[in-house]
Amino acid sequence: MIEFPRKPHSSKFKMRIEEIKSIFRFNILNRIEGIYFSIKNYFRNIWIFRKALSSHVNWDYGAILYFLELSIDDIRKNIQENGSEVAISRDKKVQKMARAVEILSNIREDRYVLFAESELGEIHMGNTWFESYKDEISEDSDEDELFTVKDDLTEEQKNHNSAVFHRSREIEKSEWKELFVILCGQDDFPGLEDPEKFEDYEKSFEEYSDGSGIKTWWD
Repeated sequence: MIEFPRKPHSSKFKMRIEEIKSIFRFNILNRIEGIYFSIKNYFRNIWIFRKALSSHVNWDYGAILYFLELSIDDIRKNIQENGSEVAISRDKKVQKMARAVEILSNIREDRYVLFAESELGEIHMGNTWFESYKDEISEDSDEDELFTVKDDLTEEQKNHNSAVFHRSREIEKSEWKELFVILCGQDDFPGLEDPEKFEDYEKSFEEYSDGSGIKTWWD
């Protein structure tokens, strides 16, 4: 049996084969990987945000804070455990994120009366009861019977309770302000707007950064 020599593939044909392989590798495979990652990340996020998802209602802001708290904490854990950033700036970011998470939790759980009580002492509960205005309403009146709440707290105890509630509002307002300072971050690194200052500035960006600024919380 006589074998005839095969004709070599032309260079154009080989180039076309390589183009098809590249298209398949970088387009189709990348799309498949992207779809797989999206599906995987979707179910991961459902698990991470499950409590926030179940607590969201369209008439309260609590779940908004919960979503922010959980997402910041998730980023914090990843940067702390797997971050590639140098420690001098990474550790400061981790600390600021942890503090933001703590404040968000305090606001969401409304812990400020407890904080105030730890400073000033516990509030006095006393005994309360409802007292009717019946004697003040005419028997012929069509109005429903009205009631007022009475208690047996002394004036000193009432003043103490007022001081505790006032202090709780002060602490809460202070933490709200602190939270937004952490999220907004510090002023731009010297030299970004004026290049002449950049060479004269002694600190590096890593040294200058205090870890605040949600826009810098990535890795």
